[in-house]
Amino acid sequence: MKYSFKCPAPCNYEIKVDAQNDDDAMNKFIAAGKVHAKEAHPNTTPMSEQKMKDMFKAGMKKG
Repeated sequence: MKYSFKCPAPCNYEIKVDAQNDDDAMNKFIAAGKVHAKEAHPNTTPMSEQKMKDMFKAGMKKG
């Protein structure tokens, strides 16, 4: 199944993953999110993994 997540404004970068289920999608979002944050938002304070999970859970879309 395809999942997507859009980085909050003003960034609006979209992360798309193929995953078996919500947990698999979450793990892939966290991995991709860490890379994106490092590259696109190097001057922001790093988020804890739990905070990332909460953000992805609230904003991820299936399909």
